[in-house]
Amino acid sequence: MIFSEAKAALDLLKEAAKLLHEEKDPKPELVAVFEALRKKLFALYESEIELRLQVKEWQDKLAVRDSVFFDEKAGVYFKGTPEAPGGDPFCAKCYHSRRELVPMQVTHYTLNSAPMTEWKCVVCALSVWPKREEP
Repeated sequence: MIFSEAKAALDLLKEAAKLLHEEKDPKPELVAVFEALRKKLFALYESEIELRLQVKEWQDKLAVRDSVFFDEKAGVYFKGTPEAPGGDPFCAKCYHSRRELVPMQVTHYTLNSAPMTEWKCVVCALSVWPKREEP
């Protein structure tokens, strides 16, 4: 792995710098080259750590994307699969615009003697009334 290679190179450079400083009269040019090389390797090491964090973030986002599906009938996202949806709905608007799974607040009420359900996003205030199955 690049990460471990960069760290190993940095460790070798530290060892070489230690040996160089043990010399009675090291050339200043050589010391300057070692110092510049140390800085470059350290920057490479830091960049590698940042890249690994970014890769992890993208892997997490891909895992979320693979774990949800859009229910066209309801107009929201659910975790699971169309055959086995799980849990409460997630806001489609927030998922598309922010790439975040924002749970929707579920409200049950009666309108003209008919039971109704409203799903409302607590972030963007999108309201969805899922379509009912016709008998």
